[in-house]
Amino acid sequence: MFTGNGVNDAVFYHILNSSEGASLDDLVPKIKIAVLFIVVILLLITSCAFIKIKNIKSLSIKYASILFFLTLILILASPFSINIYNSTKESFFSKGNPNEVKNEYTIPIKNLNKKYNYVFIYGESLERSFRDLDGKNYLPELSAIADNYADFTNIIQPLNRGFGWTMAGMVNTQCGIPLVMEQGNAGANVSEFLSKAQCVTSWLTDQGYDTEFIRGSQKEFAGGNKFFAQHGWKRQDDLSYFVKNGLANPEQISSWGVHDDALLNHVGMEFDRLTKNQQPFVLSFLTVNTHSPDGLFLSACENHVEKDANLAMLSAVKCSDFLLSKFINKIINSPAFDNTIIVLVSDHLMMENDASALLKKNQNLRRNNFIVIKKGLTPSKNNTNGSLLDVWPTVLDIAGSPDKQLGFGRSLLGNQESKFITDYKSGKASDYLAFASDLWGATSIKTGMTQIVNKLKIGTQEFTLPVYAAVNNNELGPLWFEAFAKNIFKITKNNQPFFYANLCKNIGIDANAICAYIVSPEKITKLRITPQGITASNKNDIKTIFYSKKIKGVSSGPYFMDSGYSTNNSNNSFPSGINFLSPINSSLKISLSYQTCANAVVDGDAVQKLISGNAFTIIASSDSVTCGNNSGYKNLSGILNKNIFESLQFRQQIIGLVKDGKSDFITGLPEVPLDAFIDTQKYSLISICKAFDDC
Repeated sequence: MFTGNGVNDAVFYHILNSSEGASLDDLVPKIKIAVLFIVVILLLITSCAFIKIKNIKSLSIKYASILFFLTLILILASPFSINIYNSTKESFFSKGNPNEVKNEYTIPIKNLNKKYNYVFIYGESLERSFRDLDGKNYLPELSAIADNYADFTNIIQPLNRGFGWTMAGMVNTQCGIPLVMEQGNAGANVSEFLSKAQCVTSWLTDQGYDTEFIRGSQKEFAGGNKFFAQHGWKRQDDLSYFVKNGLANPEQISSWGVHDDALLNHVGMEFDRLTKNQQPFVLSFLTVNTHSPDGLFLSACENHVEKDANLAMLSAVKCSDFLLSKFINKIINSPAFDNTIIVLVSDHLMMENDASALLKKNQNLRRNNFIVIKKGLTPSKNNTNGSLLDVWPTVLDIAGSPDKQLGFGRSLLGNQESKFITDYKSGKASDYLAFASDLWGATSIKTGMTQIVNKLKIGTQEFTLPVYAAVNNNELGPLWFEAFAKNIFKITKNNQPFFYANLCKNIGIDANAICAYIVSPEKITKLRITPQGITASNKNDIKTIFYSKKIKGVSSGPYFMDSGYSTNNSNNSFPSGINFLSPINSSLKISLSYQTCANAVVDGDAVQKLISGNAFTIIASSDSVTCGNNSGYKNLSGILNKNIFESLQFRQQIIGLVKDGKSDFITGLPEVPLDAFIDTQKYSLISICKAFDDC
């Protein structure tokens, strides 16, 4: 409902990053609708359970089976299921070879011959399509400006990963790459944002440029503060800055941030200040009032812009056209324009909004805005196929720079599309995506490791714990942060060495340090890491369990953390509460599950029957077993001859194995994830420290 394209790369990105600053006003209506559907689903499930329990036979087995398989086919063929399959496949399982395109990745290295000032405008969702929407131009003032300068008419938005939302648009333009995050590499868990990417503002900063970015939303949203701070932006003014300095009154702040009239007023003052400093500068800002789904028509546009009678977004677009053109013309008519280049781009095509029906009439013709405004520039319309990757290379070319390439982007003035666009149109973009994902930084474990409170610092990067990754020539591969036991076999299935680190206390080791391990099939290197660095290192030649097919992993985690078990390369997650797993062939399955925090009561007879009928039974928690009342599971103490459940705290995880009437359990710390392994031949429970031979 929000993206207009279902679950896509933008959704995964925002789940993995900070959503602080998102508009609750826009999300709440969608949540209400989702709750309605969830209630309907629960009612259907309850009805089915009632029919089953009461043994009501309204249909014959034959007709019931036909209906079941028909329903299953309809579900699998539905747009939702297809969307989830495609987005998951594209985001997590589409692999490319970064070495195939490494020679296509270039960075500026030469100094600018002339140092223009740059005003770089990101028009939120302000796509070029609004200049001809159902025969009407909703951006007449900006179109008039574009007609007098350089207008690029064919800036597409690739449909693969890395394009299509604000943070992606920032990275696309400034670094010349798609914004791609590897599975597990959650931006909130790392201290550096695209640490190996070389972006244009860092290059300009090295040449003496002052740099400032202004946005009306919170800078933490989507990890933006990290990206800008680490890629050449010396100053960031955001919502907090506006409020603290009284630059916007409460009526000028909406759910997505500061209104554009107040924003542009501050930008104008900063432009005047920077111009007087006699130092070259890049002043960039992001508008907000055309943010989907509804946009916002401001009082500053009253009596200047006619509202659209039916569609609120079209009114917001016309208002933005008025305000931005007024701001741009003010610079054009000032003496400072002699040495200033103004750039206007849309950060992405507009997501779902009340004008979507009009936009989608010609979906294949939708394009992003890209206009360059420079004194003395010959008016031109450039129809070369390009993307947001090509924006800064083109701007630098117009500025007379000897460097006309950035990342995978190329100047459009040569009237030739980049190899990225050619390969994209041929369906060969995966290599570029793989290269872009590597720019998060191949962290070398040889660069030194130290403990920073509850985080691990490797080189200059800080990581939350636990963290684990494949190791190749001392460099870490894609980083993972959750469900170690569940996911580690995806790394080790090809005998790949790996690195694991966690607070010692979290894996049952009494040490005030980080316990880290470098593991291969025949060797374990054990490390103790403190604020002073690596204080102990011990290598053991030992055959490790992580490469054995008879070992299964179980991960239990508190709320919003991944939990489940490893088996047959499929994704097996736990429902919240208590789960009972039994062996099936060489795999495992959830045989019983009780959401005890939702007042479900463990069926003692069913549990006893399950235990008696299997070679072994695994018990694992998820989220929380107890929510202040143990009545749902108090009978387990008698069944298992253990009173361990009676002392469980809220969101304290537990994993156990029951065989021949005997049980063995491991408990974790409250609010901390817990991992364990099961030897399915010896029927034994293996703790993390035991798995690393370090108890």
